Amino acid sequence: PWIADPKWLTKVEQNNVSSITPCVSCNQACTFAQRGIGPATCVVNPRAGREFERPPRVRATGTRTLTVVGGGPAGMEAARRAAVRGYSVTLHEAGEQLGGDMRRAGEAPHRAPILGAVDWWTRMLDQLGIHVVCNSHIDIENPPEADEVIWAVGSVAAQSAVWRRRPQLLDGIPGTQGCPHGRAVLEGTAAVTGRVLIIDEENGWPTLSLAETLAADDAVEAVVVATPVAHPAFPELAYSVEADEIMRRLSDVDIVIHGGTTVESVRDNSAILTSGATLGPFDHVVLSTGTLARPIPLGAAAIGDCVAPRGFWAATDDAMRIVDAL
Repeated sequence: PWIADPKWLTKVEQNNVSSITPCVSCNQACTFAQRGIGPATCVVNPRAGREFERPPRVRATGTRTLTVVGGGPAGMEAARRAAVRGYSVTLHEAGEQLGGDMRRAGEAPHRAPILGAVDWWTRMLDQLGIHVVCNSHIDIENPPEADEVIWAVGSVAAQSAVWRRRPQLLDGIPGTQGCPHGRAVLEGTAAVTGRVLIIDEENGWPTLSLAETLAADDAVEAVVVATPVAHPAFPELAYSVEADEIMRRLSDVDIVIHGGTTVESVRDNSAILTSGATLGPFDHVVLSTGTLARPIPLGAAAIGDCVAPRGFWAATDDAMRIVDAL
């Protein structure tokens, strides 16, 4: 908590608890030092650990306008920082609520603490007088007029993770073109029932939150995961010190994981493995296979996953870097 907000105690003493930048227990950027990546920092406070390298910027002179397109963590943090610097900020979000992938992650089982950051950003945007417009779809060919435009629309579901091991599969795993992506299931735009196979190629929370979400759905009878690694919790969740906890949870629910298993193709709702064996048939096959960056309009400063899919830490770091440069 003190990395997320060094003024934590002062704000409590002043009865200003609602403004505390919350630690969301993600164990991502604060573990950078022990992982040899760089100084320990924070997803919700990317200046932490680099206060001398990146001192706070002075307020902008005059009245300048800034429009942010995209209300995920990158867009919300960019809007907040720009407003603090004195910009008149408008934020457009295509969905009904702010939060983007961070909200979808927090709505998965056992990950509710993440929503604390979304709630905090929402409060800060309101307190700073930022004009937030939800259900607002901005055409890339006609970006909004403003002194500055920041593009933060996130990534799009794809089969990019398949290319890590099989770059020749440009169109993804054969037979999966009609299969729903896990992100569509998590956001409620695709529904699956019965026996469900998750084809994992990206590991980590995208696959595990999907598996736990499906396991908690009464309409789903069984969840099976096929992954080329030993277990989708590794290595990402070992770095964030969460692997042991998720392994214990998965042992308590009906999720079957086939580690060291690569799906060569899908046929008749069954997975044909590179070993020659078959898994299935299933009622539905769901993909957990990564995302791709989105197009960016000329003249806009792009941040977050629309530049390159990474993580929450990169989204907020991009926001700080771009707003500091204004």
